[in-house]
Amino acid sequence: MVDDAVKLFVACERYDLLNRLYQASGQWERALEVAEKYDRIHLRATHYAYAKQLEILQDYKGAIK
Repeated sequence: MVDDAVKLFVACERYDLLNRLYQASGQWERALEVAEKYDRIHLRATHYAYAKQLEILQDYKGAIK
């Protein structure tokens, strides 16, 4: 089901929704990759959300990066 959503978002060029999908499913590396290549307007917000997630997981060193 997620694969279908990924294909749909890419076909529609809705990289903002693809970024949110990857964030919601915990695929942070892919979310950051999409933000860097296609969704630059949400790049800072994606990095912030990833840092907050790492902070929740008590990975403070990772969150500082």
